[in-house]
Amino acid sequence: MIKNNLKISPLIKQFKSLAPRGNALDIGAGRGDNALYLAECGFNVTALEIKKMFINEIADRVKNSENKLEVVCIDYKKYEIKKDRSAFISAFNSLNYSSKADFYKIINDIIKVWFPEVYA
Repeated sequence: MIKNNLKISPLIKQFKSLAPRGNALDIGAGRGDNALYLAECGFNVTALEIKKMFINEIADRVKNSENKLEVVCIDYKKYEIKKDRSAFISAFNSLNYSSKADFYKIINDIIKVWFPEVYA
């Protein structure tokens, strides 16, 4: 059950219904509010987070839940994005901490996976 104390991005709420249920990727998950919400909505979520304290918090929050949520301790810049792994990708409050070069790299990686014709 979704807890009332989750701070979910309004854009996640707005666009989750447009994505087919399947895998979701939350880049820079932080405390995991968006990842937990997506899991409650039926997605199999992979939450990428580099800070151990947040990873532990997400693990504690999802411990007694039947939701499918995997937390991966990784710098998102080292994670390989593949289309077959993600029907929904979110990156709230994470990319703004990136350098300009890293920001454009992750955006280009997403575009290459989802819209390969752009790079054809």
